[in-house]
Amino acid sequence: MWEKSGETIKAFVYDDRIEIRNPGPMLPGTTTDDIREGRSKIRNRGIAGVLRRIRYMERFGTAWEKIGQEVDRGYPEPLLDGDGPVFTATIWPHSSFAGLRLPLSRQSGSVNGGVNGGVADLGRGNVARRRQAVLEELTSAGGLSARELSERLEVGSRTLERDLSVLREAGLVLREGPPKTSIYRPANTE
Repeated sequence: MWEKSGETIKAFVYDDRIEIRNPGPMLPGTTTDDIREGRSKIRNRGIAGVLRRIRYMERFGTAWEKIGQEVDRGYPEPLLDGDGPVFTATIWPHSSFAGLRLPLSRQSGSVNGGVNGGVADLGRGNVARRRQAVLEELTSAGGLSARELSERLEVGSRTLERDLSVLREAGLVLREGPPKTSIYRPANTE
């Protein structure tokens, strides 16, 4: 996908789906059918080669193969919309969760389960788990100060501030009040 200058990829978490929006159209000559058939285009072969050699990236064109395995396990096929100036991928929860009003963070796999790099760019590994824990604490408490979150999660204040900044930028957390006495709440995504 092409990215528009100054804009970022955003993830919107709803009760019944996750929408990931990339501010820019697909690469010229690429279609959503190409993605489904495992055909990919590489914008920068040098960077792609390095990422593959350090095992940060798998072989090209494997994403839809993995999605197909999840569809076989009962997940609905994602909807890809690449026809406009914004590319959107919509992902729905497993059919066993249909009709339940559980937040996605409480469902099997958590918010960033199975999505490379994490939904809303929550990070990888321990960073993603820590940010997921922040979301879960805020959801269960309804709102907390940074100090309360830091104490509950046993996370340093500077690390927590970075996490809250990422979560706010992703639209998952809201800050209310002046900076020194702010209360953080989960964003209402409906």
